[in-house]
Amino acid sequence: MKVGILTHHWPYNFGANLQVLSTVCALRKLGHDPHVLNYRPPEMVKRYDAMVTDEQRAAHTQFCKELLPQSELCQTSLQVQAAAQTIGIEVALSGSDAVLRLDPKSSRDDLTFPNPFWLKWAKDIGIKQTGFLAASSMGSNYLSLTRRQRKSIGETLRQLRYIGLRDRWTMKMLGLCDRKLQLDYCPDPVSVFNDSVPQQLPTPCEADYLVMSLYPKTASPEWIKQFVKAAHEKDLRVFSLPHPEAVVPGPFDRVLPLPMTPLEWYAWLKHSKGYVGVRFHPIMISIVNSLPFVALDHYESGLRFGSRWLTLAAKPLKPWLRFSSKTFDLATRVEKPEFCLNPHQFGRLSGRDVFDLFWQNRQQGQRNHFVSESKNQFWDTLTTVCGDSDLSQRPIEQEATP
Repeated sequence: MKVGILTHHWPYNFGANLQVLSTVCALRKLGHDPHVLNYRPPEMVKRYDAMVTDEQRAAHTQFCKELLPQSELCQTSLQVQAAAQTIGIEVALSGSDAVLRLDPKSSRDDLTFPNPFWLKWAKDIGIKQTGFLAASSMGSNYLSLTRRQRKSIGETLRQLRYIGLRDRWTMKMLGLCDRKLQLDYCPDPVSVFNDSVPQQLPTPCEADYLVMSLYPKTASPEWIKQFVKAAHEKDLRVFSLPHPEAVVPGPFDRVLPLPMTPLEWYAWLKHSKGYVGVRFHPIMISIVNSLPFVALDHYESGLRFGSRWLTLAAKPLKPWLRFSSKTFDLATRVEKPEFCLNPHQFGRLSGRDVFDLFWQNRQQGQRNHFVSESKNQFWDTLTTVCGDSDLSQRPIEQEATP
């Protein structure tokens, strides 16, 4: 079947690029014909263009051009609908990534409801097989939407064949719109990257290193020195893994340079001895490859309302707000929440303390049953939304003993 995919496929972000490649390859493995609907809101493009160098932008653009079956450029719902009709799309998937983010104060097309990610356009042209694939609303508080807006969202969601969500926060937010909805967990597509992507990965000519990825103000040079010294005592070197926006210099054994392709970035992670740092996808990739990690989590946020008093009244919910972080949600699912540190927790630890926590995770071993369960859940989501396919090509994961 011809499957249309709507996601954040093009931004200059390693994880965003890899998750859609994984989805495309998984669909092909099941015998489908995937097409990435090339939705690029102009204001979002302008924002990302300002974040990276021309060379790094070219690395992501070339990745999309060579590896993703993109439609013609679309900037509105009508153009997405027209592209889907031209291709002859039979199944419409929205996700993965934060495709369900909404901001009532924004006029940006992808942050207002309804936008193309909600798939209302699919129903208008008669596509009945529609669903969310590991979709997320992280960063959004649906309590700040009006009751009328939430009702409209609920009505739209009832038209979908399947709703697969990546985290508990999104389940809570969509549950506010309709309590009767069937909401299921679907892991990030990177969970099946190694099984679905045939691409030959580059192999770094290095051994016994771990990678660290920080924001410029996450840690001081002295903190990094402490961490590196502790790693050397265990015969590990520490490499700084860049973000697309910039490398993070410091007293590391090596600072990996830009430009870097998404597949090179994945290879540096996969062939490492583990990961310490920020952002979601490096943690997911570490788990998929049975690597120890410590997450320095910056995603946790409070419930913000227009009224200061309502914001203060929401403070008793603070313990639950840890699940506003996709990284904490993931660490909890893999039964390792103690290795996900929010800024308050991280601020109390030295570089040696964090390395010791990393080493503890390494000694503890990985929860391999989570990896096998996640793979099966992802394949189940694809087959549920898309219907009949070549199930003989689907890898069957046997649950490992924890």
